[in-house]
Amino acid sequence: MAYEIISRALEHGVNCFDTAQAYGNGEFVLGRALRYREAEPDIKVISKLSPDLQLTDSKAVEQSIKTSCQNLGVNQLWCLMLHRADQLDFWDQGLGQVLSDVAKRGCIKHVGVSVYELKRPAEPYSIPIFRLFRYHAISGTNRCLMKGFRLG
Repeated sequence: MAYEIISRALEHGVNCFDTAQAYGNGEFVLGRALRYREAEPDIKVISKLSPDLQLTDSKAVEQSIKTSCQNLGVNQLWCLMLHRADQLDFWDQGLGQVLSDVAKRGCIKHVGVSVYELKRPAEPYSIPIFRLFRYHAISGTNRCLMKGFRLG
C-alpha cells in the first residue's frame, strides 16, 4: 500500500517526504517504498530526532541519525528536524556541534525545527546550518519556510 501511495505522489510531483522514528515504522516503510523506485535524485527525505532522545549525548544523536538513514535506505537526509522548538535549548550544550559535524560528513544536508507555537520563530535563522522551519498552526495549516521562503 505504501508503495502505491508514494508512487502516486511522485507521479503527481511530490518529491519531499517527512517521517520520523517516533512515527513507529514510518521510516522503514518509506525507505522500502522508495527503494522500489528507480533512483530519483530530486527526492528529498526529512526525518526528525526523537522528542525523547537525550540531546546532550552526542553518540545517541549520531546513532539516531545513522538509524534513520539505514531505515530510509539513504546516505544523506535532506533535512534533519528537531521535533520541538524547546530542543533548541540544547544547541549550545553540544547538539549544535554534533549536528554540524554530521553535516560536514555529508549525513545531513540541512537542519530544521518543527514547532506548534510561535514563541521564537526567528531564532533558528541565526544558526548557520539551519534551513527549515515548519510551523503547524492550530487551524491545521502547515507552513514551511526555508530561509524566509514559503515552500508549502
